[in-house]
Amino acid sequence: NGTTYLPIALLFAFLSYTGIWAMFKTFAGMYPKIHRQLAIGFLFIPSTFVWGSGIFKDTVCMFGLGWMVYSSFRIFVNRDFSLKNILLLSFSFYVIAITKLYILLAFLPALLFWILMTYSHKIPSAAIRFITRFIVIGIVLAAFFFFSQQFANELNKYSVENIAKTAEVTRTYIGTVTDREGGSGYDLGEFDGSLQSMLTKFPAAVVVTLFRPFPWEAGKVIVLLSAIEALLFLYFTITAFLRNGIFRSFGLIGKDPNLMFCLVFALIFAFAVGITSYNFGALSRYKIPCLPFYAAFLIILYHKKESVKATTQVVRKVFSRPAGI
Repeated sequence: NGTTYLPIALLFAFLSYTGIWAMFKTFAGMYPKIHRQLAIGFLFIPSTFVWGSGIFKDTVCMFGLGWMVYSSFRIFVNRDFSLKNILLLSFSFYVIAITKLYILLAFLPALLFWILMTYSHKIPSAAIRFITRFIVIGIVLAAFFFFSQQFANELNKYSVENIAKTAEVTRTYIGTVTDREGGSGYDLGEFDGSLQSMLTKFPAAVVVTLFRPFPWEAGKVIVLLSAIEALLFLYFTITAFLRNGIFRSFGLIGKDPNLMFCLVFALIFAFAVGITSYNFGALSRYKIPCLPFYAAFLIILYHKKESVKATTQVVRKVFSRPAGI
């Protein structure tokens, strides 16, 4: 009759799955040779599977985020300005805005970088291309702060003005409860509650979101499962960068708009939830929107070496053919 848990949970799970599937289709279409690996990154991450299929706000967010990625790519990259894509983008944007507005603070800068890198390479002059990118990046940063200030009330603890204060209050509270009762709290170290001081915790906040808890920090079974997942992310991060070489990896990221898009979104979002959660249990649910993007980033980066080898082999075959063939 629509009032029991099971049918409502199934509906939420179905909606979430359509969004995640839309994200997978978007990236699988761009990288068809690694679609199986991408399927693992988008469809089979345990945290995303568990926390993204229940009756939570996070489930609705995965639905909206997935269709927002799909429609954004169709419009801005494929230049398919059909009414269907415009309505999809508008609706998914609205769903995210009324559910968790701060997700847009991570998504919009990543999307603008995506668009910038996709089209700026067509500018023939290297100097003009550099100036254009510099100006657009400045506009993105200015728009980011303007947007966060205009919607400070809606963003609540994730607004630029409040996030430092929220982080300090949450850190103090979680630390007190953990000391008194034990638990799965974590600490990123001391800071004075100012935005500048909080930004110094950017690396630590990203690390705690993507790579922690470490196995020895797990005091509960559910935290231990998160630790295993985080350990796998750390392993594949090291593997992907070593496979291509550290410096060459950053060069590849700078040349591939999709890598940049995934990385920018994952880092901004990971910082926002890592600096404000201070509890591994809560963090395992809050961080799920960025996990598929970071997984896709690692998968694409890892297989870049194979694509370069394939291209090199094709070029060698062409130039090794005898003249006249």
